[in-house]
Amino acid sequence: MTKRKKHKLAFKARVALEAVLVEETVSGLAACFGVQPTMTHQRKRRLLEGASDVFAELVRRSLKYECVYLHARSDGREAGAAFG
Repeated sequence: MTKRKKHKLAFKARVALEAVLVEETVSGLAACFGVQPTMTHQRKRRLLEGASDVFAELVRRSLKYECVYLHARSDGREAGAAFG
């Protein structure tokens, strides 16, 4: 019985990015990286599903920035307290 390989997160991310960006079949990529095609499909799907969360976080931060800094506050301590 062989032990399962434990890949680091950076490796998993690289496999998922390659699956999205490279015009090779998932089976070919899996063979190239030495992983199962099923896992490559799952990582690719999770990357594509999670990509929208990255942009949602950027929008949330920019709205918070606009609310705190661009709308003039009368006192600088108020602006600092808004992040608390």
